[in-house]
Parts: sequence; C-alpha cells; structure tokens
Amino acid sequence: MIHLGKFNTLTIARKSEFGIYLADDEQKEVLLPRRFVPDTFELGDQLSVFVYLDSENRLTATTQKPVAQVGEFASFKVVSNESAGAFFGLGFGKRSLPSFF
Repeated sequence: MIHLGKFNTLTIARKSEFGIYLADDEQKEVLLPRRFVPDTFELGDQLSVFVYLDSENRLTATTQKPVAQVGEFASFKVVSNESAGAFFGLGFGKRSLPSFF
C-alpha cells in the first residue's frame, strides 16, 4: 500500500519518458519524475521516496525530504499569500501545500 504524505519503499516497475514508475506490493504505481531518478537503476530495484499529490491531484514521488510527514508536527514558513490562499514551504518542490495537510 502506498502511504500518502509519508516515505515509502517502492519497487521500480517501469521506465517512461517522464521518469520511472514505482509500485507497491499491490502493483499500485506512482511516478518518480525524471529529475529525481538515480543515474543508474535496474527494474526491480527498491527506492525510498516521499509520496504526495501534485497540483493536479496525481500521486507523485520525490527523493527530497519534506519538513514533516503526515502525523508529525512542524512549523512551516508562509512563502506567498495570494487570493487563492497561503502557500507554505515544505522543504521540496514548488511552494504549495499538498492536500494531505
């Protein structure tokens, strides 16, 4: 099972032009974008990744470490306050707060 908002150890299932797809034991997949793909890898290798929802609510993985995982407490810096709402620095990626918080 893939746990949203947490680090997961997943298996490299397949390669695509956008990156690699990682799968859990139930064969549910999540994309690890190309910029985070290790220089060398083999299908079947395992990676530890943080899983979150991107701006289009798709499961996405990163090798970057967030400020906190689901169930942890942390102080977030507001990086922008706009008409759509406030945006917080998570320690990785763009400046938005994923929907699991």
